[in-house]
Amino acid sequence: MPYKDPAVQREYQRQWVARRRAEYLSDRCCAECGSRAELQVDHIDPRTKASHRIWSWSEVRLRAELDKCQVLCRTCHEAKSIEQQRITHHRVPYRHGTPSMYNRHGCRCGLCRLWKRHVDAARRGGGQHATVA
Repeated sequence: MPYKDPAVQREYQRQWVARRRAEYLSDRCCAECGSRAELQVDHIDPRTKASHRIWSWSEVRLRAELDKCQVLCRTCHEAKSIEQQRITHHRVPYRHGTPSMYNRHGCRCGLCRLWKRHVDAARRGGGQHATVA
């Protein structure tokens, strides 16, 4: 039978999810540093993550998702996430001798300077931008 007041139902569900999460984390510690403060669930391989709203799932489905996870404290989780983002965003190596390397990233290697010289020369001569590489 549904709740008459949706606010009461939302509060009940919020407390139920919080209790379920707290029970799971109650006897665990950070896999990296051993801390028991501010514990969070971290997907070891983020590509296998189905959702972040797992606590209301059935017990079988929840266990299957938690098998892909580890418990980390907030500090270790943030450090891991930052490192993963750094690696992920640099998956494709930057190409030197391109406008983005010179202008956006401030690279001043030989190829990037050569590209800039060609661009400046083309502007002075009234021609089109030259591409190096």
